[in-house]
Amino acid sequence: MHCQPRGQRSARYQPQTVQCSHHHYRLTTAVRLPSFSSTRQGQSLCTFFCDDNIADVTFNPCGHHVACSSCIGYINLKRCPMCYQMIKVARNLKGEVVKIGVNKLGKEKLIKTLSQISPTEKTSRKVLKEEEVKKIVKEAYENARKAAQEEKNKIVQDLRNKLEQLEMEIYCSICMERRCGVVFQCGHTTCEDCGKVDRLTVCHICRQPIKTRIKIYS
Repeated sequence: MHCQPRGQRSARYQPQTVQCSHHHYRLTTAVRLPSFSSTRQGQSLCTFFCDDNIADVTFNPCGHHVACSSCIGYINLKRCPMCYQMIKVARNLKGEVVKIGVNKLGKEKLIKTLSQISPTEKTSRKVLKEEEVKKIVKEAYENARKAAQEEKNKIVQDLRNKLEQLEMEIYCSICMERRCGVVFQCGHTTCEDCGKVDRLTVCHICRQPIKTRIKIYS
């Protein structure tokens, strides 16, 4: 529905007062958000700087009308002030997308406000930042220490496995006390005492009859 603004104006939806036509005046008057008001025809009025423009900007997805096209560039809204829903997109009466809070003076005002932060607040922010850095460094050190310990344990375990394998190859697999001194035709070995003819007639590993015994010199 096409809505007409109240009163006779030379330009559509422009402020009627001279002061409201200046950007600086608009910013200085935005001390707090005033209550919402409507015209007799049920049309919402802009509640920010101009006070006499029709709120022709629609917030989606809630559909509320709070600001006009002239003021929307000076305000920094992420949520609708009526229902507090997140504003995904704002459109004017023509359906065109309008940007919120992109006016240069609004950005300069924000920068000026940030530059007026007290030294105490700056110091507290600096201390907080240093504490966060120390926390990150400590966590990185702990992670590196754990990774190094795990790598060390893995190396030690590999060495133990190799040592056990070497001991099995060097020492007799029957008594596990003496070095291997006899090899059979199947390739398996024992010490001289365990591999005697009167003690062992078949290979203790592959169960083949022992036909040949060869002495190993080391």
